[in-house]
Amino acid sequence: MIRQVEQAIRDRGAVTREELARRFDMDAQALQPMLDRLVERGRIRRLTGGCVTGAARCRDCPVSRRRQTVFYGVCKDAGTESEHGDVNG
Repeated sequence: MIRQVEQAIRDRGAVTREELARRFDMDAQALQPMLDRLVERGRIRRLTGGCVTGAARCRDCPVSRRRQTVFYGVCKDAGTESEHGDVNG
């Protein structure tokens, strides 16, 4: 299952935990240990970004800073440790 999750992320480039949960028809919280393991192994990265409020100036919005969407994306070099990234930049 963990390989299928990783492949789904690779296919999309970046995806939310909730999107993965819908794709695999399972609870989003049940996916978290698999995502954490893939991040720890440097196979994927945890990315933050994307305004959830719909505001035109997300970076200036105090609400969007509190509620940023978390994505999981492909590591360019799967052999290195993962780092936090920013989808927006």
